[in-house]
Amino acid sequence: MTSCALALLALALLAPPAGAAIVDLDARDNTPAAPVEVSLDSGAYTLVPVDVAGGGAYTATNFWSTVERCDETGGDCRYGWIWQYVFASDSIPETQVVAPGRWATPELAFASAIEASFDLYEAETVRFYFVDGEFPDNQEGVSFEIVLVPEPGRAVLVLVGALALAARHLLLRPRPA
Repeated sequence: MTSCALALLALALLAPPAGAAIVDLDARDNTPAAPVEVSLDSGAYTLVPVDVAGGGAYTATNFWSTVERCDETGGDCRYGWIWQYVFASDSIPETQVVAPGRWATPELAFASAIEASFDLYEAETVRFYFVDGEFPDNQEGVSFEIVLVPEPGRAVLVLVGALALAARHLLLRPRPA
Protein backbone atom coordinates (compact mmCIF):
# COMPACT_ATOMS: atom_id res chain seq x y z
CA MET A 1 0.00 0.00 0.00
CA THR A 2 1.49 3.34 -1.02
CA SER A 3 1.77 6.31 1.29
CA CYS A 4 -0.78 8.12 -0.90
CA ALA A 5 -3.29 5.29 -0.45
CA LEU A 6 -2.66 5.29 3.30
CA ALA A 7 -3.24 9.04 3.44
CA LEU A 8 -6.53 8.68 1.56
CA LEU A 9 -7.61 5.86 3.88
CA ALA A 10 -6.80 7.99 6.92
CA LEU A 11 -8.79 10.93 5.53
CA ALA A 12 -11.78 8.71 4.78
CA LEU A 13 -11.73 7.24 8.28
CA LEU A 14 -11.35 10.55 10.05
CA ALA A 15 -13.74 12.57 7.87
CA PRO A 16 -16.85 14.01 9.49
CA PRO A 17 -19.86 11.73 9.27
CA ALA A 18 -22.06 12.02 6.21
CA GLY A 19 -25.81 12.26 6.25
CA ALA A 20 -26.31 14.53 9.26
CA ALA A 21 -30.01 15.44 9.41
CA ILE A 22 -31.56 18.80 10.29
CA VAL A 23 -34.64 18.63 12.49
CA ASP A 24 -37.09 21.54 12.39
CA LEU A 25 -39.44 21.71 15.39
CA ASP A 26 -42.53 23.88 15.00
CA ALA A 27 -43.61 25.36 18.34
CA ARG A 28 -47.30 25.10 17.41
CA ASP A 29 -47.32 21.60 15.95
CA ASN A 30 -44.66 19.46 17.61
CA THR A 31 -46.17 18.52 20.94
CA PRO A 32 -45.60 15.35 22.98
CA ALA A 33 -48.58 13.90 21.07
CA ALA A 34 -47.14 14.95 17.67
CA PRO A 35 -43.35 14.86 17.93
CA VAL A 36 -40.83 14.80 15.13
CA GLU A 37 -39.61 11.20 15.13
CA VAL A 38 -36.19 10.23 13.79
CA SER A 39 -35.02 6.63 13.46
CA LEU A 40 -31.34 6.35 14.36
CA ASP A 41 -28.81 3.54 14.43
CA SER A 42 -26.80 2.81 17.55
CA GLY A 43 -24.06 5.33 18.23
CA ALA A 44 -23.14 8.58 19.94
CA TYR A 45 -25.03 11.64 18.70
CA THR A 46 -24.66 15.39 19.13
CA LEU A 47 -27.53 17.81 18.53
CA VAL A 48 -26.02 20.98 17.06
CA PRO A 49 -28.14 24.16 16.92
CA VAL A 50 -28.67 25.63 13.45
CA ASP A 51 -30.58 28.73 12.44
CA VAL A 52 -32.12 29.81 9.15
CA ALA A 53 -28.71 30.92 7.84
CA GLY A 54 -27.34 27.44 8.64
CA GLY A 55 -30.08 25.57 6.76
CA GLY A 56 -32.74 25.27 9.46
CA ALA A 57 -36.32 26.45 9.15
CA TYR A 58 -36.24 28.30 12.50
CA THR A 59 -33.91 30.45 14.59
CA ALA A 60 -35.76 30.49 17.96
CA THR A 61 -39.23 30.27 19.48
CA ASN A 62 -41.50 32.50 21.51
CA PHE A 63 -44.14 30.77 23.67
CA TRP A 64 -45.92 34.04 24.51
CA SER A 65 -46.17 35.82 21.12
CA THR A 66 -44.81 38.92 22.78
CA VAL A 67 -41.58 40.50 24.01
CA GLU A 68 -41.76 42.45 27.27
CA ARG A 69 -39.44 44.20 29.70
CA CYS A 70 -36.01 43.42 28.31
CA ASP A 71 -32.85 45.06 29.58
CA GLU A 72 -30.72 47.40 27.44
CA THR A 73 -28.80 44.45 25.91
CA GLY A 74 -32.00 42.73 24.72
CA GLY A 75 -31.76 40.07 27.43
CA ASP A 76 -33.39 39.27 30.73
CA CYS A 77 -36.88 39.69 29.23
CA ARG A 78 -40.02 38.85 31.16
CA TYR A 79 -41.39 37.35 27.94
CA GLY A 80 -39.38 36.87 24.79
CA TRP A 81 -37.56 34.56 22.42
CA ILE A 82 -36.06 31.35 23.77
CA TRP A 83 -34.11 28.36 22.49
CA GLN A 84 -35.29 25.06 23.97
CA TYR A 85 -36.88 21.68 23.16
CA VAL A 86 -37.28 18.17 24.56
CA PHE A 87 -36.11 14.77 23.33
CA ALA A 88 -36.86 11.21 24.47
CA SER A 89 -36.86 7.59 23.31
CA ASP A 90 -37.50 4.16 24.75
CA SER A 91 -34.04 4.22 26.35
CA ILE A 92 -33.66 7.99 26.91
CA PRO A 93 -35.83 9.63 29.58
CA GLU A 94 -37.47 12.93 28.65
CA THR A 95 -34.57 15.38 28.42
CA GLN A 96 -35.03 19.14 28.21
CA VAL A 97 -32.49 21.19 26.29
CA VAL A 98 -32.84 24.72 27.63
CA ALA A 99 -30.57 27.61 26.71
CA PRO A 100 -30.44 30.32 29.36
CA GLY A 101 -32.50 33.47 29.11
CA ARG A 102 -35.39 35.12 27.33
CA TRP A 103 -34.38 37.51 24.58
CA ALA A 104 -35.69 40.45 22.55
CA THR A 105 -34.94 38.81 19.17
CA PRO A 106 -34.67 35.30 17.74
CA GLU A 107 -31.03 35.98 16.87
CA LEU A 108 -30.14 36.80 20.49
CA ALA A 109 -31.91 33.64 21.66
CA PHE A 110 -30.05 31.56 19.07
CA ALA A 111 -26.73 33.02 20.25
CA SER A 112 -27.42 31.34 23.62
CA ALA A 113 -28.35 27.97 22.04
CA ILE A 114 -26.55 24.92 23.41
CA GLU A 115 -25.59 21.52 22.05
CA ALA A 116 -26.91 18.30 23.56
CA SER A 117 -25.79 14.72 23.16
CA PHE A 118 -26.94 11.17 23.79
CA ASP A 119 -25.88 7.58 23.15
CA LEU A 120 -28.01 4.84 21.63
CA TYR A 121 -26.92 1.28 22.32
CA GLU A 122 -29.27 -0.09 19.68
CA ALA A 123 -31.24 1.35 16.79
CA GLU A 124 -34.40 3.17 17.89
CA THR A 125 -36.65 6.13 17.25
CA VAL A 126 -35.94 9.40 19.06
CA ARG A 127 -38.81 11.87 19.57
CA PHE A 128 -38.31 15.66 19.56
CA TYR A 129 -40.98 18.13 20.72
CA PHE A 130 -41.97 21.14 22.83
CA VAL A 131 -43.71 20.99 26.18
CA ASP A 132 -45.96 24.02 26.62
CA GLY A 133 -49.54 24.44 27.81
CA GLU A 134 -50.99 26.72 25.12
CA PHE A 135 -49.69 26.11 21.63
CA PRO A 136 -51.84 28.60 19.62
CA ASP A 137 -49.81 31.58 20.86
CA ASN A 138 -46.44 30.00 20.10
CA GLN A 139 -44.28 31.45 17.34
CA GLU A 140 -41.65 29.85 15.11
CA GLY A 141 -39.56 26.96 16.52
CA VAL A 142 -36.00 25.67 16.71
CA SER A 143 -33.76 23.75 14.32
CA PHE A 144 -30.80 21.53 15.06
CA GLU A 145 -28.63 19.04 13.25
CA ILE A 146 -28.33 15.43 14.42
CA VAL A 147 -24.68 14.47 13.98
CA LEU A 148 -23.33 10.95 14.48
CA VAL A 149 -20.07 11.28 16.38
CA PRO A 150 -17.35 9.24 14.63
CA GLU A 151 -15.72 6.45 16.59
CA PRO A 152 -12.05 7.41 16.62
CA GLY A 153 -11.07 4.12 18.23
CA ARG A 154 -12.28 2.11 15.25
CA ALA A 155 -10.65 4.47 12.76
CA VAL A 156 -7.33 4.28 14.59
CA LEU A 157 -7.47 0.47 14.68
CA VAL A 158 -8.15 0.29 10.94
CA LEU A 159 -5.34 2.75 10.22
CA VAL A 160 -2.85 0.84 12.41
CA GLY A 161 -3.88 -2.40 10.71
CA ALA A 162 -3.37 -0.87 7.26
CA LEU A 163 0.05 0.43 8.28
CA ALA A 164 1.02 -2.99 9.64
CA LEU A 165 -0.02 -4.65 6.35
CA ALA A 166 1.98 -2.11 4.36
CA ALA A 167 5.05 -2.68 6.55
CA ARG A 168 4.68 -6.46 6.20
CA HIS A 169 4.40 -6.08 2.42
CA LEU A 170 7.60 -4.04 2.34
CA LEU A 171 9.48 -6.53 4.53
CA LEU A 172 8.38 -9.63 2.57
CA ARG A 173 8.78 -8.38 -0.99
CA PRO A 174 11.71 -9.84 -2.90
CA ARG A 175 14.79 -7.65 -3.06
CA PRO A 176 16.85 -7.31 -6.21
CA ALA A 177 20.16 -9.13 -6.02
